[in-house]
Amino acid sequence: MTNYYILLELHNFASVEDVKAAHRRLSKQYHPDLNQGNRAAEEKFKIVQHAYEQLKDPVRKRNYDDLLRANIYRQYNTSTSYTHTGSSNYTRRQPSAAATQPPDPRQVKRDLYIKLGVAAGIIVIIILGIIFGKDDNGLARFKTANPSGIIIQSDVNPAELGFLNGDSSTDVVSAIGHPDTKVYGQGGLEVWVYSKYTIFFQNGRVVGCIRSAKN
Repeated sequence: MTNYYILLELHNFASVEDVKAAHRRLSKQYHPDLNQGNRAAEEKFKIVQHAYEQLKDPVRKRNYDDLLRANIYRQYNTSTSYTHTGSSNYTRRQPSAAATQPPDPRQVKRDLYIKLGVAAGIIVIIILGIIFGKDDNGLARFKTANPSGIIIQSDVNPAELGFLNGDSSTDVVSAIGHPDTKVYGQGGLEVWVYSKYTIFFQNGRVVGCIRSAKN
């Protein structure tokens, strides 16, 4: 878009009076009669006359000013979306947010199994609490015969894992290592959760072993 104010050596949106004054000054400066044989002055004189024709009428000038404002605003918004690289070229800014890496499916699966094992252990503790809360003669007789006082329906033979019922937690660690999670309950109850197995202890001794979620 041609900026007629620049052609008249004025600042943007100068008043009509300033436009007229600039026209008189520049017309005199570049008038062909005063610059005979000077083609550059002749062209400048024509440009000044054309610019003055666009701005001398208040209504036309107002319409032109609206267009000029819109053009300046558009150019400003465009320039702010680029960053200078130190040369005449400009590059568009790239998003600063770093792309997040997707989680490892194997780790997600392992975490899920651990959470399921912990949940199973908590449920067992609640059930055991309900069972042990009953004070009937049959349960009292069972506790007398079984000092651990815990009823576990094991579906894994601990001997397959390298330890036996009644072994200590140290024996279990020596056989299959440390658990992923430990859950502690009342009355000396302790639950060790592995990826494949859940081991139950009473007062530091193994009382049962069940399978956790399958891989």
